[in-house]
Amino acid sequence: MAIYLGSNAHVFNAGDLLAITTRLKAREDEVENALAQAVNLAADTTIELTTEEWNSYFRINGQYIDGKVRVVRRARAGRAEAVVGARSRATRADNFRYQVMAGRKGVRLNVRRGSSGGVIRNAFVIPRAKSNGKPLILERLQKYRKGEGRNFKHGGATSGRFNRAEKLRFKALYGPSVNQHFHDSRDRVAPKAMSAAKAQFMKAINA
Repeated sequence: MAIYLGSNAHVFNAGDLLAITTRLKAREDEVENALAQAVNLAADTTIELTTEEWNSYFRINGQYIDGKVRVVRRARAGRAEAVVGARSRATRADNFRYQVMAGRKGVRLNVRRGSSGGVIRNAFVIPRAKSNGKPLILERLQKYRKGEGRNFKHGGATSGRFNRAEKLRFKALYGPSVNQHFHDSRDRVAPKAMSAAKAQFMKAINA
């Protein structure tokens, strides 16, 4: 109940004022929670759409990207910000579609859907790499020399404190990293993710 004063001003009595401020505070908390949930939805939708783009563009096992784009920090009431990150490590070429050419004439590597790929003439495949027991595609950088070691050590002159080889005999082949894809994809998927988040937020606050 309001109490009217002679000056035409009015104030609320203590009980009514407390009830009003309590309702306003509850509404504020409701809005903050709804906003945090909407931001988290935008982050989750970004991951979902980025994953769909990755699998539609690259010739790769659909489960490869799982867990490699993730929410690093979720939003909460009072902090309406979420952070999405992606693994920056390059993707080993053996994860994409490949074919060893007849007569050891190289390896055909097909990274992108809708393309026939290309043949890397000096490439070959180790069936079981020591690192993880999976195939590894290598490219020979120097011509075979009679008597060279039957291993994949570079040999020859080295330099620097870590004794790095000055001339590499082989190199492992890699494709695009998940982070490279995400860097390009995020701007394309953001509008749809934000639209879904906005719709959820407006519904939550009955706007």
